[in-house]
Amino acid sequence: MRHPLACLAAAVALTLTLPMASATVLNFDTLKGGPTAMPASFGGLDWFGWEYYSTDQGNQPYAPFSGETRLLTNLGDGNEISSANAFTFQGAAFTGYATEQLSYQLKLGGAVVHTSDAFQVGTVPTFVASGYDGAVDQVVVLNNAKQRFVMDNLTFNEVPLASPVPELATWPLMGIGLAMLLALRRRRDTRKA
Repeated sequence: MRHPLACLAAAVALTLTLPMASATVLNFDTLKGGPTAMPASFGGLDWFGWEYYSTDQGNQPYAPFSGETRLLTNLGDGNEISSANAFTFQGAAFTGYATEQLSYQLKLGGAVVHTSDAFQVGTVPTFVASGYDGAVDQVVVLNNAKQRFVMDNLTFNEVPLASPVPELATWPLMGIGLAMLLALRRRRDTRKA
């Protein structure tokens, strides 16, 4: 093989063209008015105990993290976000009265897989990471003070379903690998002769 760096560069270039996972950020700004119950399957997720509320005023302490719309909770515990398909939950932005402490309870198939440390809500919207990278199908936001708080910029990734058929981008990489093996074999054969 006369140009191993060229082959390596080609392999790296093909690898970079593979589809990369990107997070979905729901900021709820397509919803206007309210307070109104969340529509079914908004953003591909199901919502229990959430209402959306839109205003162009900051409305402290319930200011949105971005845009004009944010989610309000009911006054109880158990505000849930769920999906029939597994996803990874990165976190969300929260604001409310400083007396509130919230935590995430993450579930998969009905079993709790992670409970976050409690975090304090404040009057400035702050993004709070979930602290868990595994797959979940339900997020419960637990509220110790039983007061309203708001959530915005929910961030998650869909977990891709495993496929027995390789992706299209896999074939060029396999071809480059086979070409490199053939070139090495040819090189060995010419040295022996």
